[in-house]
Amino acid sequence: MIENYIDRTVQIFYQDKKRNISIRLIRVQDVPNGKVKAFCYEANVPRIFNLDDINDVELVKRHA
Repeated sequence: MIENYIDRTVQIFYQDKKRNISIRLIRVQDVPNGKVKAFCYEANVPRIFNLDDINDVELVKRHA
């Protein structure tokens, strides 16, 4: 459950509405109402991800 990773950096496999899959490195901030509020390191901005569109989550042990 991604709720266990609040304030931690994880790698997610995310499928957008066009069914494109991307790998994102994010820092989870909150998980309200089926959404994941996070800082996206690739875009260097805060983002909101739909929880249903996240296919996998992996904890990143070290992030520079």
